Amino acid sequence: MYKKVDHIGIAVPNLKDALKFYEEVLGIHPDHFEQVEDQKVRTAFIPVGETHLELLEPTSPDSPIAKFIDKRGPGIHHVALGVENIEGKLAEYKAKGA
Repeated sequence: MYKKVDHIGIAVPNLKDALKFYEEVLGIHPDHFEQVEDQKVRTAFIPVGETHLELLEPTSPDSPIAKFIDKRGPGIHHVALGVENIEGKLAEYKAKGA
């Protein structure tokens, strides 16, 4: 069972530039930042109700986010759904060929 949309990942080429829109135009601000070294990405999490917008900036040209932006341009990268039992959901998806 899906409980909620946990966050929406949005690929951006420059975190500082992207944050200007969210802060100055929409008036919403990140509540925390993360650096994910193994994914070569810097993130800002912006709360919107019970969900977060996760802005994803590549920190290296060979990061998955940089490759995504090169191929598709900036924009929605992923939607993360909250579930009660992640292990059960992963087994279910695997059984369905995902």
